[in-house]
Amino acid sequence: MSEFTSFPSSGVLPAELWQIILEEAIYVPIYFNLNPETTYRSTYHPLCFSQQHYWASERLRNTLRRVCRSWDAFLKRYNHRYVDTADIILGLVPVTALPSAFRIRLSDAFTMTPVIRRLSLDGYDLTPKMIDSTEDGIPTTWNLRILEFSSLPPDNEFLLEQNRVYNLQSIICAPMSFLKSLSDLQVQPTVVWNFADDFPNGPSALSNSFLSKINTLYLELDTEWLPTNLPALRYLHVDLADLSVERLVEWLEIIGKQLQEFYCSGRRRESELPRSIWELCPSMKIHKAPWGMIQMPAPREHPVHTLQFEVDYLINDSILVCLECGQVHDVLVSVGASIEEHAASGIRTLAYCQTWSVLRTPSFSHGGFTSNVICLVKQANRHGIQVMDATWTSFEDHIVSEIEGCRRG
Repeated sequence: MSEFTSFPSSGVLPAELWQIILEEAIYVPIYFNLNPETTYRSTYHPLCFSQQHYWASERLRNTLRRVCRSWDAFLKRYNHRYVDTADIILGLVPVTALPSAFRIRLSDAFTMTPVIRRLSLDGYDLTPKMIDSTEDGIPTTWNLRILEFSSLPPDNEFLLEQNRVYNLQSIICAPMSFLKSLSDLQVQPTVVWNFADDFPNGPSALSNSFLSKINTLYLELDTEWLPTNLPALRYLHVDLADLSVERLVEWLEIIGKQLQEFYCSGRRRESELPRSIWELCPSMKIHKAPWGMIQMPAPREHPVHTLQFEVDYLINDSILVCLECGQVHDVLVSVGASIEEHAASGIRTLAYCQTWSVLRTPSFSHGGFTSNVICLVKQANRHGIQVMDATWTSFEDHIVSEIEGCRRG
């Protein structure tokens, strides 16, 4: 029997079960998920940086700690699961919390208000200093799994010790220089989000070992060099920037067959790919096309079931009558092909990169113009296709949320 034998109702449930229940109660699925793409697909993108659910979990944890001494002793183990280095600089969190943190955000207190800066940072050394505990002379391995960089991170040299990054798997918005250092330390991440080229030789400086286990990759490159040794890659997000479409096709000819999800952003001068995306990515199930890129509907035998679109508005100068409602919409929202063609291709979900409020009344239409998006939703639903917005909320859920908001108001 564990040391936690005085859990409430211990005569009914063993202490081990109470521990499992408490762990589940304070778990934050997306924020601490090492690779939420595999579980939540692209729905997690707006949530993976949101701390809202984490702090709600912390409030619940502190409430549960007050129930009894046993619960307090058990839940105290989960102190500082997430640490922002700005809080260490301000003296709100001890530097000794870093080794036990599951997720760390590298930021500094210069992003705080000027008053707090004057009170807290005058003469303060902004680099976290610590002495690692050791076992038999070997430094203790940190618990760090997820590392996030702010736009103005402090010095990151203190992290570049083998025992501190040994468990690191998910890296968000790290500069290339830091990734190169991790590569030299033989770290093998599974998620690299925002792969920016700001280092001499760019991504070619990264070892094949570093790249070999990456499952999810977000690329934002202006270079013609692209990594090809990515055997584990399944989820790819790419901002084309100045990369030519021809170079993209060459790259997809090498890695496209293994992709399950491919999200492509950026405005394109070229209107279409020289080769079909469905041929280049024959296993792809979810695809986001860049703005302005014309693509043929997927063949029926292709496994793709979800398409996401940058919103493309067309002013209805021709005064086309909507076949769904018989009215003339001021603005037409495109979904690439027709709803019938998407249905024939086996598409089950269409998603826009805008919220419903913007889709219904586009922000550029100062005259209060309305779009045809509601009619598109009706038509899609009739064909068994669900339409989602940028937050992956259905139109029906959006309407329910608006009604509930009005009632509360």
